[in-house]
Amino acid sequence: PVALAQFRWTAAFLIILPFAIPALRQDWPRIRRHLPMLVLLALTGVTLYNALIYYGLEFTEALNGALLQSVQPLMIALFALILYGDRLSRFQIIGIAVSFVGVILIVSAGNPLMLLELEVNPGDAIIVGALCIYGFYSALLKARPQMHPMSFLAAIFCLGSLMLLPAFLWEWSGGARPENTPGAWFALFYVAIFPSVVANFCFNRGVELVGPNRAGPFFHLIPVFGSLAAILFLG
Repeated sequence: PVALAQFRWTAAFLIILPFAIPALRQDWPRIRRHLPMLVLLALTGVTLYNALIYYGLEFTEALNGALLQSVQPLMIALFALILYGDRLSRFQIIGIAVSFVGVILIVSAGNPLMLLELEVNPGDAIIVGALCIYGFYSALLKARPQMHPMSFLAAIFCLGSLMLLPAFLWEWSGGARPENTPGAWFALFYVAIFPSVVANFCFNRGVELVGPNRAGPFFHLIPVFGSLAAILFLG
């Protein structure tokens, strides 16, 4: 799991680097000045979040992992309240509640009692911890340094990859090796390009435009798409 996170963010950094170089040159003084904040954002949004999600999925079902994503809007709202005093409006609360019910109906195939049969295990707790960390990251994006989106992504991808390195070397020294198969390489390039570069670019920009509390409820689409993918690809 750590190797997947390491390869994912290193590949994502290398993919965007050629396009980010002009912006990095322009924003370099700002990057140096705000390095502690960038390190914190990289640690929470890149290093810890994905490594913990992948590690948790070693012990639980993909369906559980998708369902647990539905707590993300509440995590974001909690940290937005703690950091900035932002409160959810009545309609935002209603929207989160309705979409949460919708997620439960989708992943349970219309039978919520099926959820009672899902086994709770350490993997679920690890994933909840990762979602808590990402909730903090999402709220913190509101205070991120003002710089070009490409230089911001390049900075946190690079810093996040560097901070993953010790855990990756420890995992590698224990004998864990990624499979050298077409499917494994396809998965690697998929997560490097789409969830890493494309989704992060869109999400960071979205939070910048509408704020963390309005962006949070969109996380309810992850269980929808995640459940469909788990059924389609994993049976």
